[in-house]
Amino acid sequence: MRGLVWFIAWLFVGLWSAFVFVNYWLVDLLIGIAAHNSDIRDVPETGEFVKGLALFLQSIGSTVAITLWAVITIAILGIAWIVTRLTGSPSTVQPPAHD
Repeated sequence: MRGLVWFIAWLFVGLWSAFVFVNYWLVDLLIGIAAHNSDIRDVPETGEFVKGLALFLQSIGSTVAITLWAVITIAILGIAWIVTRLTGSPSTVQPPAHD
């Protein structure tokens, strides 16, 4: 039972990590494109503002993504730990009493 719980927990951690990585990469790509194309505007000040804002969001996004990934990963592993503690370990199972 314990092995199955930990297998499922690590499977969810792997899926969660893949989901976060793909979404982070996609958002980073889109923000990078927005920053790169911000100078297309007619007003140079607006283009610089948009570029600065996009680069700021890009730097904040990586911190938020890593923090969110870590919190959810710890929660998944914490739930697995709690489930294994509540179900007990095989060493605490006692044999049936003999009559």
